Amino acid sequence: MLALFILGRFGLLERIITARNPSTNKDNLITAQVLPIPVLETGEMIDGQRVFDLKLQHGSMAYVTGKQTPTFGYNGQILGPTLVMNKGDDVVLNVTNNLGEATTTHGMVCICLR
Repeated sequence: MLALFILGRFGLLERIITARNPSTNKDNLITAQVLPIPVLETGEMIDGQRVFDLKLQHGSMAYVTGKQTPTFGYNGQILGPTLVMNKGDDVVLNVTNNLGEATTTHGMVCICLR
């Protein structure tokens, strides 16, 4: 923490950040957009199974005001919904890849709260 203060105090932190990403500067760091919180998706009960339909698609997001960035997302521009299920549910994930190229899914974590 002290190192960040020292770097920030002498203007070095901004130079390090902009060296890694030339499109980033002090002004657009302050006005950067906050990532949206994914929606909750409870799926649909069909024949005793909780079914989720996920569509992987192209999107676009302005992480920095005025600059669009191409993105991928499930059922939206970025990220994907938070899947809500009950302990003991039989779950079916129907995934449709609309990207036009092969891909993998990672980072999915299931937490049963009920």
